Amino acid sequence: MSNAHSDIHHPEPSDRKVLFSAIGWVGVILIFAVIVLIAFSGERGGTNSIEAGADARYQIKSEVFAAQNNLATHYQWTDQANNKVRVPLDRAKEITLAELQATNQQKLEGNSTE
Repeated sequence: MSNAHSDIHHPEPSDRKVLFSAIGWVGVILIFAVIVLIAFSGERGGTNSIEAGADARYQIKSEVFAAQNNLATHYQWTDQANNKVRVPLDRAKEITLAELQATNQQKLEGNSTE
């Protein structure tokens, strides 16, 4: 009777379950191998494709920097109908500094008359 009791708690796996488990693990390993092959297959382009991509990025970067430099160093109409113009950064700094100095001077003169 104790023998029947031990069979309930520790049943032996059937051959069918072992077979399905083994097939499942082999399938998992094969899927992993396929994913790894797909992931690394893109690198077979060689250094020429990498250098071509780097050259294209460098060209784009140079064009963007040139456009930014042009915006920062030249006058340009932004809205001619409303008389709005883009001012070079150096000139904008000079104008802002002059306005701040004039405002501070007015405040100082206002405080000295009181």
